Amino acid sequence: MKKKKINLLIVDDHQMIRDGIRVMLEKTESAYQFLIQEAENAAMATRLVKSNKFDIILMDYSLPNNITGADCVKEILTLKPKSKILAISNHDEYLYLKGMIDAGAQGYVLKNILPEELITAIETVLNGQQYFSHDVAINFIKQRAKKKLHSKPTIKLLKRELEILELIAEEHTNEEIAEKLELAKTTINEYRQNLLSKFGAKNTAGLIRKASNLKFI
Repeated sequence: MKKKKINLLIVDDHQMIRDGIRVMLEKTESAYQFLIQEAENAAMATRLVKSNKFDIILMDYSLPNNITGADCVKEILTLKPKSKILAISNHDEYLYLKGMIDAGAQGYVLKNILPEELITAIETVLNGQQYFSHDVAINFIKQRAKKKLHSKPTIKLLKRELEILELIAEEHTNEEIAEKLELAKTTINEYRQNLLSKFGAKNTAGLIRKASNLKFI
């Protein structure tokens, strides 16, 4: 069976790593013939991208000259927005992963990846889907869950509720607010109770404190 040709660029500042990836892709049994070019820094990578059509780019995070892989990804996508980029790194920390994905990389794997999994990752990205190494994916999920756990609650206020909240913060009584807004005192009391409920506050002091912390007032 004739193998499908894949034009691939490896961007890594270590020759040994580039050689290892090349051998991994060329020697592992697969349905692909990899036509590989290499770049040891971001400048070389962008030059090659300008003059070649790569099906996929394997991008290291740590590059020389104080340029990150994320910086290089952004530059490449500015030149050729449809480029498919798979990050390949020694770092499994969330910030590295987030940096590469936010920059536009479609996947993130570690350099200790097995040959078969690397080819699966390349296939997945070529098919327009994201791919993450198992350890990276687990770390990503944990960090997202942690961030969600500590995120501020989403509270939506009606225009009238916000207006009454501001008046409460100015220490107006229900009677004063009712007179100012030309509403019944019982209506103002209902708004106040709804505000207490929305902010999970037990009293007016707690309401003002939480509303202030969440930048409503």
